This record gives sequence, structure tokens and C-alpha cells, in this order.
Amino acid sequence: KHWANNNQEHNRGSVSANVDERTEHEIYYPAFKKAVDAGVGSVMCGYNRINDTYACENYQTITVDLKQGMGFQGFVMSDWGGTHSTIKAANNGLDMQMPDDTYFGEALLQAVNSGAVSMNRLDDMLVRILTSVIAVGVYDNPPNGSIDANVTSEAHNILTRRISEQSTVLLKNSPALLPLRENIRKIAVIGDAASLKPIVAPPNVVPPYIVTPLQGISSRAPSWMSITYTPTGQLENAIAAAKEADIAIVFVGEISNEGEDRANLSLGTTQDELVQGVANAQPNTVVVVHSTGAVLMPWVSSIPSILAVFLPGQEGGHSIASILFGDVNPSAKLPLTFPMTDIQVPANTPQQYPGINGDTDYSEKLLVGYRWYDATGQEPLFPFGHGLSYTTFKYNDDMQAVSSGSTVTINGTVTNTGEVAGAEVVQLYISFPSYAGEPPKVLRGFSKLFIFPGLTESYSFILSSMIDLSIWDIGTSSWKPITGQFSALIGSSSKNILKKATFTI
Repeated sequence: KHWANNNQEHNRGSVSANVDERTEHEIYYPAFKKAVDAGVGSVMCGYNRINDTYACENYQTITVDLKQGMGFQGFVMSDWGGTHSTIKAANNGLDMQMPDDTYFGEALLQAVNSGAVSMNRLDDMLVRILTSVIAVGVYDNPPNGSIDANVTSEAHNILTRRISEQSTVLLKNSPALLPLRENIRKIAVIGDAASLKPIVAPPNVVPPYIVTPLQGISSRAPSWMSITYTPTGQLENAIAAAKEADIAIVFVGEISNEGEDRANLSLGTTQDELVQGVANAQPNTVVVVHSTGAVLMPWVSSIPSILAVFLPGQEGGHSIASILFGDVNPSAKLPLTFPMTDIQVPANTPQQYPGINGDTDYSEKLLVGYRWYDATGQEPLFPFGHGLSYTTFKYNDDMQAVSSGSTVTINGTVTNTGEVAGAEVVQLYISFPSYAGEPPKVLRGFSKLFIFPGLTESYSFILSSMIDLSIWDIGTSSWKPITGQFSALIGSSSKNILKKATFTI
């Protein structure tokens, strides 16, 4: 979910996402296509309108694009309260209304009896629903427990910690304050997000317990290290604590709620002043950012080391401590771009967001995310795919791209040239021939390599001309393979391209 083009919470129940066909298929549909190919049983349509028609009664997106175009065999259900009609919704592809039967109860029965909705369409709805639930064993093994039962286990708790560790992005580490050195004697932990108001999950998620960053650090720190704590609202005390410590770790963050978008990307004056004040007092300052997305960092030049932990979950305190103390080497990469300012983004006009008179125009078309920064030549705060490590990697000169018929194989090797084991996410971008009208480069694959010091590991990507080297042709409403000379670009982020090879299709 949510199908489709559902990219804002503001006015989500009525806004029309006005998107051209090519952009839909190349930008917003591929993730759903992967899910369909993997055998997903149900897709939920969103609240928004798409080109002026509600998503849950949109024949083009549900029936033509999803069911016919992608071969989706499962059922489409509405988001809660996202159904707006009976006949139109049923005939255009909606299979299940949720959470009640206002439109698909007695009203649907009458529509079928009158012939407004065919019996064939009703049969199709039932087959899709029953086939999907039978496939996952609902009838063979009906649920018999309590929905209120706590089914978590210690294995689950360990898994949440490991996921959090592997999701932490080291944004900056120069000069390298991390991992924390053993000669540190006093750590000043600062900020509400460290203890008083830990940011570990969305507001409507209530974990069975929370390990705060302060608890995690205190539990992991060796006996000779002392820990002090100062909340966000005590700037002078925080500055004093930072001065007295060997190192300060400031925790900041923001949270967002369903049904509304963040007003801006700022952490707020209070948190920004806290970071800058501490940094002015203590040059050895680490900032840990909790967030649901990108945030602005007006203090970035004053801070040597920055971690982005996003929403780290109930074991977040332990996972953050593992990263800080070097028990775990960070290896995650940013799945989005962090801009310099609120307006250094592709959708930077009111017509694009939040929309005017109920319409948002996706006029940036294919230039979404890193593609826009590449096309406009702008340097973001931190680029898509960025993420550092406690070790160093060398991308070797053996990278090559070999085309054979309708496939292309790109391979090469990476060496860990540092002193600790670590993982590197090798990213493959493709530059199309100019006539194809694509962005300067597009991500076509990534591979995470765990490499011990001094050793070398290989990466390999196989691309299909029909899938990876095609564009959506609006004239035929189908994928069109592109011929000509391509460039395969290997890098550690969208802005840090390290190796290049050309190939011809």
C-alpha cells in the first residue's frame, strides 16, 4: 500500500495526484511490481485521487495497470473509509471495502441483482479474495488465539536490535570521534531524545518496552567512564556538562503523525540552538538524529560526527550504544536525500506540494530524489546512498560491463583497506543514451558486501534490456527497450561514483 501515487498526508482524503503515465510506470509502480512478482496476496488502494479519480475506483490504475498490466492475481481492498461508491468502485476493480459494508454490503447485492455489476465481476472479486486467503492457510489453520496476546520472544527482541544496528547511517565522522576511544573518562549525554522523550517508533506504536539511548550507553560504557545527562530545555546546564566532559553526545529528533505532514524539515530552534551551543563549548561533539525522514542541519559544519538512526525501535538504546562504542561497524546507506534547505527539493512549488485547489501536479516527472539533484547540478547536504564506515574500502580497477544478447553483466571487486571488518553497499547506476529522455543516471541495483580487513569481495549485477534498460513508451503503453551506448556507474552513493564502464545494446 498505498496504490497508487500516494505521497502526501496533507489533504490525503481528497487531493488529486496528477501524474503522467510514464512517471507512474517508471517511478511509482516498480516497487508494487516487485511485490506482485513475489506473490503478494492483497494490495490496498489509497485515499487520494489519481488524475481526478479516487484511487479505490480508478479503472486505469487498478484494472488496467495493476491487474492486467502487472498480472496481479490477488485482491484490492480499500483503505479504511477509502471507498466512495458501489457500482463505480466494483466495476473499476475494487474487490473489498474496508472496514464496513456501506457500499459493498446490501448496496452491492442490489447492484448485482439489477445488473449494474455483473455476476462475472462478483465471481472475480470472490475468487481473488478466497484464493489469496486460502494460499496463506487461513482456512486450513484458522486463527484461534487472542489478538491481545503478546507473542514476542527474546529472539524477536534480538532481531529488532540487529535490524536497528544495520539501519544506522554514519553521516559524518571527520575528525573521527567514533567509535568512542577507551581513554574517554566522562561522557555528557544531552537531549530529551536520549531519555525523557525517546523517539523510537511512530506515535501510534506502543512497544512492550523501550531501551533509551541513555540506558544503552550507561549499560555498555566501561566502569571507568562516567555518564551525565541533561535534558533539551536546559541549555546552560548542557553547555556546562559538555565543557566538563571529554565528549558530548547530543540526541535530537522529530516525529510525524498519520494524517498530517511535517510543516518543514527543521528540528526546531530549541534543538538547533542546543546542538550549536554544545558544539561551541565542546569540539568533541557527536549528534545522533532520530527522524522519520530528512532533517535540516544548520550546525553541520560544527559537528565532527553525526549518526542518523531514524526510528530505531524498542532496542534502539542498545543498538546505538553498539555503534557508538564500535561493537558494530555502521554500514547502512541513506534511502533518501537530505537537502540543504526546505526548498532544495524536487517538489518546490505550491502546485507540486501541497497542491492548489485540491490538485498536486507531479511536474518534476522523472526527476524524483537524487535524479533531480543530478539533473539540476545541486549538491545536497547528504546524497542518496550515502553512508560511512569505521573502515575504508577500495573499489578496484577490474570493473567491467559485458553485454550478451539481451542481458548485460556488470562485475568487479572491492577491498577492505582498513583495520576492522565492515560491510559496503555497492551501488549500480545506469546512464541511458540521451535520446531516451531519462535522468542523468538511475539506480539499477545494489549489493552489500561484508569484507574482512585486507580481503577482497566481488559484486555482480545482471541487467535485462527488457526490464532494466527500457523506458515506458506512452505511444504504445508498454516497455520499450533502448538501444545504443550506456554507461554503468559503480559508486558508494549517488554522488560518489568511483568506477565507470560503457556497453552497447
